[in-house]
Amino acid sequence: MNRFLIVCMALFCLAAAVQADETNVQYKDCGHNEIKSFFVTGGNPNQKSCVIHKHSKNQLRISFVANENTGNKINTRFICNLGGIELGWPGIDGTDACQGHGLSCPLTKGQTYNYHLDFNLGDDVPTANVTATVRLENGHGGDLLCGRMHISLQN
Repeated sequence: MNRFLIVCMALFCLAAAVQADETNVQYKDCGHNEIKSFFVTGGNPNQKSCVIHKHSKNQLRISFVANENTGNKINTRFICNLGGIELGWPGIDGTDACQGHGLSCPLTKGQTYNYHLDFNLGDDVPTANVTATVRLENGHGGDLLCGRMHISLQN
């Protein structure tokens, strides 16, 4: 039985890795076309919004080309627009993208990198439709990437 679970987990990880190189969500590049692929749990390129459920593991995967050489700290910005009010996503917005997100900083201009973020929605997140902006900022506040998408937050 344990061997079966290990095989299933390995296949799931392989499928996730393959999906990470694909774009499965409608998004708007709000930067300078640094984004090469954009994957979000619940995304479907044929639908306007990603459906993200509370109390489930969610994933964000972005492949991008660095538009400059960076320092050793890159800020993750994850901002949701909820009825005209912009709010930082609790526990994600303002975190260091170089710590535990697949990036080995500093980054080199022209090189391709894969940023990943695993997250859960807590009870404090309302059921709503939001526009989310994901940005990675260099130490000076300039964007290394910027992507905007619609998310349907559901129970």
